[in-house]
Amino acid sequence: MVGREGLEEADKYGIWAWVAGGLLSASVVLLMFGLAQGFA
Repeated sequence: MVGREGLEEADKYGIWAWVAGGLLSASVVLLMFGLAQGFA
């Protein structure tokens, strides 16, 4: 079984997954907004 260290490592990767997902979604929204402004 994986001990406490493995759990903390999973939490760390989970946080980075949330950060990466948030940045990706924000960049996509900004890109779509920029394209909409360009076509308008």
